[in-house]
Amino acid sequence: MKVLGKSVSVLIIALFAVSMAGCHLFSNRTIDKVERSLTSCGVKNVRTYSELLNTSLQLKNSSKAASYYFCYDEEAEKRFLKEFNKSLKLPKYQPVCFMAAFVAEQNKSGVQTTSVHTAEFRTEQETKRTYEQAAKELWMKKDDGKQVEDENCSYTITYLKNGNTTTVYGVYSMGTSVTTIWATVDHKGINIFLEEFCKKMKWVSPASIVPVEE
Repeated sequence: MKVLGKSVSVLIIALFAVSMAGCHLFSNRTIDKVERSLTSCGVKNVRTYSELLNTSLQLKNSSKAASYYFCYDEEAEKRFLKEFNKSLKLPKYQPVCFMAAFVAEQNKSGVQTTSVHTAEFRTEQETKRTYEQAAKELWMKKDDGKQVEDENCSYTITYLKNGNTTTVYGVYSMGTSVTTIWATVDHKGINIFLEEFCKKMKWVSPASIVPVEE
């Protein structure tokens, strides 16, 4: 009976762990879809934001450095204000959860970097207002751009050239989340991680509007 009791206890603990993991694994929230896409692209979860900031140090021993940080409630609000809403021009809503990711890849043309920030809100109205303001800010600083309003995903994508460096930007509104992406691309407008990630999310890559140089 003692053995049976222990087995039942272990089973209950295992089922609880699986159910908690399943909240992310099977969730339809966009932020969880973003997380699944990041992990399938080889981006690893870190426990603290300081670890995320040190991601680029991994390039000393590897051609790719990739980390993401997920947080909730008060920590989500803090990170949203400091990293997503730096200009303080966005509505000061309190997101349910927040995620930030950073990827750097070394290739023949140098190092391409990508940052992804996603905030999940409580209502569609909060999401809409945040997206509209974020898109407005982005639209004011561009060499070229594209805005699309869609039932499933509204997005604004632009790019800026500064000398030999081209940076692409995107703001995506899907469900009750808003995601911002900025990334550097090579002379052909390519960033391998960016393309892979956007493909998994079924989003139009912001690099798609960059003119290809011969």
